[in-house]
Amino acid sequence: MLVVRREVDERIIISGGIVITIVETASGYVKVGIDAPPHIDVDREEVWLSKQEVRMASAMLRPTPE
Repeated sequence: MLVVRREVDERIIISGGIVITIVETASGYVKVGIDAPPHIDVDREEVWLSKQEVRMASAMLRPTPE
């Protein structure tokens, strides 16, 4: 894991066209903006986990080929 210190309006660039911008910091929270190409999903962890649960449930309901 890369750990860096950034200030408001500073950015982190990730290959593949992903840019993370520090938008605001206050009261122990950091607000970030994430720019990514349309084909890359960007989710908060709880949303990602929910999507994984739906995918798993969907996979379990598919009939297995005989």
